[in-house]
Amino acid sequence: MGFKSPAAEAAFMAVYDAALAEWPVPYTELDIPTRFGTTHVIVCGPEAAPPLLLLHAAGTSSVVWHRNMAALSQRYRTFLIDIVDEANRSRWASSMTSRSDSADWIAQVLDGLKLEQVHLGGLSRGGWLALNFALAMPNRVKSLTLLAPAASLAKFRLAFFIHFLGPALFPTRSRVYRTIRWLSVQGEAVDKHLPELMFLAVKHFQFPKGGIFPSLFSDDELRRLAPPCLLLIGEQERIYDPKQAMERGRRLIPNVQAEWIPDAGHLAIMEKPELVNERLLRFLDAVSQPAP
Repeated sequence: MGFKSPAAEAAFMAVYDAALAEWPVPYTELDIPTRFGTTHVIVCGPEAAPPLLLLHAAGTSSVVWHRNMAALSQRYRTFLIDIVDEANRSRWASSMTSRSDSADWIAQVLDGLKLEQVHLGGLSRGGWLALNFALAMPNRVKSLTLLAPAASLAKFRLAFFIHFLGPALFPTRSRVYRTIRWLSVQGEAVDKHLPELMFLAVKHFQFPKGGIFPSLFSDDELRRLAPPCLLLIGEQERIYDPKQAMERGRRLIPNVQAEWIPDAGHLAIMEKPELVNERLLRFLDAVSQPAP
């Protein structure tokens, strides 16, 4: 399970390594065993700083946070998690086939890192996984950041399936690059390594069958979300109706700060990194303050 051949894996890792060679801050790498496979983690920031754990989008890896690390790791011990069933440095052993499995995987990663409670955030599928975990184990989540969470607040549009089906069935660079341009308002604003990593992932990685796919959370589930929550959505989000997602988030999540990222699509962390970093740090600093 995983990459289809050693040569395919080597080609992917060469680009992953090239991205890390340009990493803006010092980092260490860890491998955490879980029942779903060995989970790779990139760690940045002061050891004594509050822990911030971030989950990337589907079809990507932890190197998507390149434009956010210089700012976030100044004040937070940041753990970037390579999702175990995606193309990255994690080693997938068993599929996550339920929401319970997805929550258990994150809990096992936290246990392996010896972290009882963290600030938790995620982009797209990573946001869905983070929200699911916050509902399942709220005592382990000090705050929750949802960055364009996939299908969590509004269903995928038909256009999402149309734009992703082509690259999945017939993976070529042109199809993958076209999908990335569709996701983003400014196609050239994405990190330069992202298009090639996504192409190599859909071309050479054997994704698990029967895995859990992001789906809508119910009104009742969102109403019982306990941790303070930051919701950031690009004004030109295309994979679902952004106005519907924002309306549900503001109406249903009890302790939410919900904001638009102007002139950005699904990849706002790359398109508008300075703005995303500023809003995320402002939120984290506020919820990190000790109670009076």
